[in-house]
Amino acid sequence: MALFFYCGCEWCHRCARVWGEMQRAGALASLPVPAKNSPITVVVFQGDAGEAKQFEAQTGMDSAQTVLLTDESMHVTLDLYHAAVCPRVFVLDRHGYLDYTNDHVDDLPRKAPEQVIATRALKALRTPSNQTEP
Repeated sequence: MALFFYCGCEWCHRCARVWGEMQRAGALASLPVPAKNSPITVVVFQGDAGEAKQFEAQTGMDSAQTVLLTDESMHVTLDLYHAAVCPRVFVLDRHGYLDYTNDHVDDLPRKAPEQVIATRALKALRTPSNQTEP
């Protein structure tokens, strides 16, 4: 599962647009889903529900493949995941283990091109971890 944290700034819009293009092109279709009928993309959005839906529409993310969670208080973003937005992505395996996050020199939030962030996330989804169940 790809877990994206977006605040709604232009950088987040650009990254989400690239991810939406990948969704619509079928790049995620062949990936194993975390659970039966579960979307592969979860977006934690800093604004309210209306702003999150508007962001989804503006960026072209596929609503059938995406779950939007609002986080106006930033509790999930900051307290639970310690994630700086703009954009932040975590890829979790089917057991909930962290496989990837964009915290490397060449894919940092607010520094890396959106194409690099999205491509790295897709690559991590395609390369299952070797973790065993807890």
